[in-house]
Amino acid sequence: MRMLVSATVILLFIASHLGAADGSGTATWYTRLDDAIQQSQKTGHPILMDFSGSDWCDKCRQLKTAVFDTPAFAAWADQAVVLLSVDLPMASHQPADIRKQNDALAKRFSIDTFPGLLIVGPDLAVRGRITYVPGGPEQFIAACTQQLAAAAK
Repeated sequence: MRMLVSATVILLFIASHLGAADGSGTATWYTRLDDAIQQSQKTGHPILMDFSGSDWCDKCRQLKTAVFDTPAFAAWADQAVVLLSVDLPMASHQPADIRKQNDALAKRFSIDTFPGLLIVGPDLAVRGRITYVPGGPEQFIAACTQQLAAAAK
């Protein structure tokens, strides 16, 4: 466990100083499940699914600003997971096929609390569930890393 925490701290330090691997400092989010699965199979990384309500969920917006929009998270995600945004807005326009996909995913995984965060394999088997706790990218990344380590056992 100490090694896991030490490795996380080192990765966070590097990430905060380098930004994302592409230099942009922003994470790459997929909106189509098929694209995320294909990338997961290609990289061997699990998929981090973010079920959110972008136009009505205050905690979802807080998570995006405090964690997802940071260079530290982008750098970590690029090395550890494939990101899938599963947005379920109330009023914002969304392509019909994406809305249908997202509704089906929320139903399949029984998502009833937002934000809902799952780590799944390319076969969509759940490997972990994460709850957003305010505290910035460091705490969120540590929680994700712990879930990934537990899933690997």
